[in-house]
Amino acid sequence: MANKTIPQLPEQTGITDNDVLAIVDSGETTTSKIKVSTLINKQYQPYKITGGTGGNVYVHDDYGYTGNNGIADLTDYSALLAGRNNNIGGGSSYSFIGGGQDSDIGNSSEFSVVVGGNNNRIGGSAAYSTIVGGNGNTVNGTLSTSLGGQDANVSGSYSYNGSYLSDASGAFCGVFGGNGGGASGTRAVKIGGRNGNATGSYSGLFAGQNISVGGQSAVGLGGENHTVNGTFAAVAGGYGCINAADYAFIGGSLTSDTNAANEYCGTLASKDSDINNDYVVMLGCSGRTSSNDKYTYVESLEAFTHIVLNDYANLNFTSDANAATGGVPLGGIYHNSGDLKVRIT
Repeated sequence: MANKTIPQLPEQTGITDNDVLAIVDSGETTTSKIKVSTLINKQYQPYKITGGTGGNVYVHDDYGYTGNNGIADLTDYSALLAGRNNNIGGGSSYSFIGGGQDSDIGNSSEFSVVVGGNNNRIGGSAAYSTIVGGNGNTVNGTLSTSLGGQDANVSGSYSYNGSYLSDASGAFCGVFGGNGGGASGTRAVKIGGRNGNATGSYSGLFAGQNISVGGQSAVGLGGENHTVNGTFAAVAGGYGCINAADYAFIGGSLTSDTNAANEYCGTLASKDSDINNDYVVMLGCSGRTSSNDKYTYVESLEAFTHIVLNDYANLNFTSDANAATGGVPLGGIYHNSGDLKVRIT
């Protein structure tokens, strides 16, 4: 053995945990020995895989950095990979946590996944759910997902949330970006915006601020401080409008409203104008209130070519009295054999 160089030593092809190697600690002159198992586990493989009961796999750190990871009893075929202080609850078999910190999969949430992030939680009985990244997110709905974001909650089944301080509590609903508010209506969606809520079924809220969409199949698109409660109703842009009528639209208007008792009406580019009738349109009005069905209200009207009375044959009267009898309102237009008239009495 003496006077042999290392290349001249016989090669060891088999290895066991109890085999030893010569080693000199840094800064020391004394030669010591170290077990192969100690050298590998402590120096070159800080994370090691150990099999859990029921086919579980734990990946933990002998230095204790992830020593608080855990898979509860009665949970089979699950895995924890790296991370710190992560736990998979009892009865949550076939689940996985990879990386991240202080995250949990609750009890009875089978086939669930948490990847990365911090302080994320899949609640109890929220099977087939997923959280990817983010901070402080919670998923309690079955077959639901949280992607990125912070302090976002998903309590509806088959739902999605990727935002900040928002809730996706309706079934089949989604919240994409934005902050505050959320989607609680069935199959509702909120995209961007701030502090808005889509509470009506099949409703949508896109951008804007402090908008509430409560009508079924209703839409809020931009603007601020709007309420949309009518069925199949919409508000786009503007500020402080209430659209309560069904099949109604308000666009680019300021503090203008429709009445819940009415339908088939709309306000465009108006201010402080209200509709209280059916089949009514307000165009460019200020401080106006409707008083008749099937009217169009404008502040002024300029025609570049022609103004046409389609029903001229039935608007031929010899006097205001006859015009009134024929249904022409005060201020209404009629003609006397082609001479244009305005009813004033």
